[in-house]
Amino acid sequence: MKVYLYIIIALLGCIFITLFSCTPDRKRTRAVDKNESVKNARSADSLKTEPAITDQEKEEDEEPTISDADAFIDIVVSDSDLVKGQALDVEFRFYTKIEARNMSSIQWPESDDFEVQNTGLDSIRKMKEVMYSGHKYYTVILRKVRLTPQKVGELKIKPVTMEVSFSVPTGKTVKSQFGDTPVMREVKKTLKSREVTINVSEKK
Repeated sequence: MKVYLYIIIALLGCIFITLFSCTPDRKRTRAVDKNESVKNARSADSLKTEPAITDQEKEEDEEPTISDADAFIDIVVSDSDLVKGQALDVEFRFYTKIEARNMSSIQWPESDDFEVQNTGLDSIRKMKEVMYSGHKYYTVILRKVRLTPQKVGELKIKPVTMEVSFSVPTGKTVKSQFGDTPVMREVKKTLKSREVTINVSEKK
């Protein structure tokens, strides 16, 4: 006598199971219909398995990050101790170690503490290589102004913000006629400069 085993994966609801047995001459001798109620069964979708994601694939899918040391805006002042009516020159400089594709949405600070006069920039601004705090950066001057304090005390040059699109290597390469070419990804970051304090005293 042969015994056949059938595995049934049930969905939620009711199913009908027919039980039967066979004699050696393959004639069915008994059949019983049985109504079975299936509860707490897993759905067919839940039985599907998702491919495992390796740690390397997770790292490759992660968005490259840009640290504050990779790119920043600095405010350079000619003097921080003034008397009322004395002007100071200010430069807003952008520094980066990473290739910058686009600079946009610049928000310049506003203040009633200073009279502001733009001192102009070259019509064509180019990045130049400099050393800053012992590291190599590319820098460009975003704006030059001359500020004249309108009152005495501790005055603040508020931060400037700017959105920059960077071209960041992903660590992957593709074959090209020039050999292995790095795959780059565009990453946007909003930069914010520090706040600068100017001390202004009365004229002697």
